[in-house]
Amino acid sequence: MAETSATPTPPAVVEVTGDDLPVCCPPREVDPAPLHPRVWLPVKQNGGHAACPYCGTEYRLGS
Repeated sequence: MAETSATPTPPAVVEVTGDDLPVCCPPREVDPAPLHPRVWLPVKQNGGHAACPYCGTEYRLGS
């Protein structure tokens, strides 16, 4: 039986630029099949940040 960590790994934080908009998770260059359905995130409309509802990855709009 595999041992699991008592402390969960925090979600990743990805900095994106205006060139990356619109933002989706998983990113366009990643095949979503083994992960979760692709979702589009309203980073710009949410004050420069949004989190994926499936995996928790946070996307932040940088300069």
